[in-house]
Amino acid sequence: MSSSSQYSPKALEILRRYGACDISDALLKLKVPGAGFLPDLIQYCDQLSQDTYKLQPIIVAPASTVLFIPKNDSGSAYPPSNIPAGEHWVDLTQPGTIAILSQPEGQRNAVLGGIMALRMKKLSALGVVVHGRIRDIEELKASNLMVCQYMFFSSSLIT
Repeated sequence: MSSSSQYSPKALEILRRYGACDISDALLKLKVPGAGFLPDLIQYCDQLSQDTYKLQPIIVAPASTVLFIPKNDSGSAYPPSNIPAGEHWVDLTQPGTIAILSQPEGQRNAVLGGIMALRMKKLSALGVVVHGRIRDIEELKASNLMVCQYMFFSSSLIT
């Protein structure tokens, strides 16, 4: 798991000044498909109680991506793995980053659960965006790691 590009703390501080609409408008002007819009993004594991409706802080951080492939796939249609043999992706979490996990459509297992979220929190991750299934909701909440799930098909993704 590695950051997709180099960043500087100054660049992140500059980005923190802008709202989601400002960034989306800039991405539109740069002709980025979708302009960064992620439909159906749902925050499942906030750090607030159920009866509180305060806004969560905006997190601006470098992102590391993990692309999962189907178990019965040779992987030839995907980029080569940069996760060393014998390593688990969660142990490669870099402090101060957000992990983006993408699971192939139609997979039934969860790609994030309580143990992995706790490990990421211990490694100082700021959050996780999951394009796929999650589990252990109470453990995810207890980890105090910001977890958002990106719904990509109509049936429930919580296992």
